Amino acid sequence: MKAIEIKAGPELDLAVAKAIGLESWGHRCKSCGSLEFDAKLFHPSTDLNAAFAAAEKAGLFDTEGPNAGLGQAYAEDVTWTVSFVGSIVYKSTPALAICAAILKLKEEE
Repeated sequence: MKAIEIKAGPELDLAVAKAIGLESWGHRCKSCGSLEFDAKLFHPSTDLNAAFAAAEKAGLFDTEGPNAGLGQAYAEDVTWTVSFVGSIVYKSTPALAICAAILKLKEEE
């Protein structure tokens, strides 16, 4: 999988959608190259409910053990963490942390 910048927006939304098998969810316009989306579909990088739906589809929190889940780490700023199968990701919002974890999980498969 091509590395993408983990910031909220259509690039990340499309990468997460593809990672969980929603290939038809978004696409690039053949003539202009911009991303196009169906407005009825979720945007997991900014919508926490959509991020949790994507996490469920990816099986992100299906792991066993006390360390699987979403939490907060307090440093200079509050940071959200997602831990799973021996990995942990840190991002500024819970939705971004979930999206980053989904991409990392799928990359490791």
